[in-house]
Amino acid sequence: EVEPAVGYNDMDPKSFRAMLDRYGLSMPSTHTDYPDGKGAELERQLEAQQIMGLKYTEFRAPGATGPTIGRGRDGAPVPLGAYYNPATGVINNSLKELGAFGPNQPRETLESVKRRAAELNANGKIARKFGIKLFVHNHTGEFEKLLNSDQTAYDVLLAETDPELVVMQLDIG
Repeated sequence: EVEPAVGYNDMDPKSFRAMLDRYGLSMPSTHTDYPDGKGAELERQLEAQQIMGLKYTEFRAPGATGPTIGRGRDGAPVPLGAYYNPATGVINNSLKELGAFGPNQPRETLESVKRRAAELNANGKIARKFGIKLFVHNHTGEFEKLLNSDQTAYDVLLAETDPELVVMQLDIG
């Protein structure tokens, strides 16, 4: 089994599936960027994932990935894979710095996590049409206390998402 993260080597879904089959591989899950726009674009990505044999997918939050994810206080681009805390101006690149996770991962509010759960449930209903479930892939930040609650993001996501539509993938690495 393989689990690609953000991209399929610039291959169309049928070619990628043929490559998996040629090497005797399956791809039950993936991480990918959030579709630009919702509706038709989301369905287009899910249809492509269905062709490739996916059963689970995670769409990372808008703005969390891409060549850059915005600009820091100094105006410099924040690189792919980085966590940027706008309150402090601190950039931690998760590809280079172990400290990007946990305490340096931007903390969320209860309301923002509830909005994320509602969006997961809504998109999970769409994904179900393609035989796919959405999943949450955690890092250590999901186990930090929220800014305005004694709960963690993980607690809230477990309570607020429908397990028929959204499952959890524990990253224990």
